[in-house]
Amino acid sequence: MKLRFLTYALVFAISNSWAAAVYNSQTEELTLSTVSVDGKNFFDVVLHLSFADGTWNVVEASTSTTNVSSICAPEHITLEKYNDVPLGVTYEQAIDIIGCSGELIAEGIDPEDGSAFRSYHFESGASNFDLSFKNDSLVSKRQTIQ
Repeated sequence: MKLRFLTYALVFAISNSWAAAVYNSQTEELTLSTVSVDGKNFFDVVLHLSFADGTWNVVEASTSTTNVSSICAPEHITLEKYNDVPLGVTYEQAIDIIGCSGELIAEGIDPEDGSAFRSYHFESGASNFDLSFKNDSLVSKRQTIQ
């Protein structure tokens, strides 16, 4: 059932451009950064695919989930929360600390070393901060807390 649900989420997410997808042809893995279904966030969804008889099949799926809010409130975007997020944590660990998910504002592959990068913006009112990840490890933070 979970595999069917994730497959549905994947097809829906891609067709509605909800998530960035990266396909690795060597490992036959399709990775989606974020899929949101019925208010529940699925992060780093990895689908192991096979191609046979002209059809893609999902062999296995894995994901991480969290129950953080998809909308940031003033109590989420504070200097204390910003300071509580240490360098080196994953995105999922960061949003567990903050209590809300950020808006993906940049994503790609560094052409020099092939590493994946993502930047997220967290905002509530006049207070905001940005977190940047390289290979799912927080490497930089920038904040404007009022």
